[in-house]
Amino acid sequence: MFKVGDKVRVITNPKDTLWEKGVIHKIKEGKALINYGFEDFPVFDIRRPWKNFEELELINEIERG
Repeated sequence: MFKVGDKVRVITNPKDTLWEKGVIHKIKEGKALINYGFEDFPVFDIRRPWKNFEELELINEIERG
Protein backbone atom coordinates (compact mmCIF):
# COMPACT_ATOMS: atom_id res chain seq x y z
CA MET A 1 0.00 0.00 0.00
CA PHE A 2 1.04 3.59 -0.49
CA LYS A 3 2.34 5.88 2.25
CA VAL A 4 3.21 9.56 2.62
CA GLY A 5 6.60 10.25 1.04
CA ASP A 6 6.36 7.52 -1.64
CA LYS A 7 7.48 8.58 -5.11
CA VAL A 8 4.77 7.67 -7.60
CA ARG A 9 3.86 7.85 -11.28
CA VAL A 10 0.34 9.06 -12.02
CA ILE A 11 -0.65 6.76 -14.89
CA THR A 12 -3.63 8.92 -15.89
CA ASN A 13 -1.50 12.05 -16.37
CA PRO A 14 0.44 12.90 -19.56
CA LYS A 15 3.86 11.27 -19.89
CA ASP A 16 7.07 13.32 -20.02
CA THR A 17 5.48 16.28 -18.24
CA LEU A 18 5.73 17.82 -14.77
CA TRP A 19 2.48 16.01 -13.91
CA GLU A 20 3.74 12.47 -14.60
CA LYS A 21 5.67 11.87 -11.34
CA GLY A 22 5.42 13.19 -7.82
CA VAL A 23 5.54 12.43 -4.12
CA ILE A 24 2.56 11.54 -1.95
CA HIS A 25 1.97 14.54 0.32
CA LYS A 26 -1.19 13.38 2.16
CA ILE A 27 -3.53 10.37 2.12
CA LYS A 28 -7.28 10.49 2.75
CA GLU A 29 -10.06 7.94 2.09
CA GLY A 30 -8.22 5.87 -0.53
CA LYS A 31 -6.88 8.93 -2.34
CA ALA A 32 -3.51 10.66 -2.36
CA LEU A 33 -2.57 14.31 -2.68
CA ILE A 34 0.44 14.43 -5.00
CA ASN A 35 3.18 17.05 -4.74
CA TYR A 36 4.77 17.55 -8.17
CA GLY A 37 7.20 20.19 -6.92
CA PHE A 38 9.65 20.24 -4.04
CA GLU A 39 9.23 19.78 -0.30
CA ASP A 40 9.77 23.49 0.38
CA PHE A 41 7.88 24.59 -2.77
CA PRO A 42 4.99 22.17 -3.34
CA VAL A 43 3.06 22.13 -6.61
CA PHE A 44 -0.41 20.55 -6.70
CA ASP A 45 -2.83 19.86 -9.57
CA ILE A 46 -5.54 22.52 -9.21
CA ARG A 47 -8.01 20.70 -11.47
CA ARG A 48 -8.11 17.40 -9.53
CA PRO A 49 -5.51 17.32 -6.77
CA TRP A 50 -6.61 14.05 -5.10
CA LYS A 51 -5.75 10.89 -7.09
CA ASN A 52 -7.28 7.45 -6.52
CA PHE A 53 -4.78 4.75 -5.57
CA GLU A 54 -5.74 2.94 -8.80
CA GLU A 55 -4.21 5.84 -10.76
CA LEU A 56 -0.84 5.52 -9.02
CA GLU A 57 2.17 3.33 -9.62
CA LEU A 58 5.00 3.13 -7.10
CA ILE A 59 8.34 4.12 -8.64
CA ASN A 60 11.25 1.74 -8.07
CA GLU A 61 14.04 2.86 -5.77
CA ILE A 62 16.47 2.27 -8.67
CA GLU A 63 14.69 4.92 -10.73
CA ARG A 64 15.07 7.56 -7.98
CA GLY A 65 17.16 10.55 -8.94
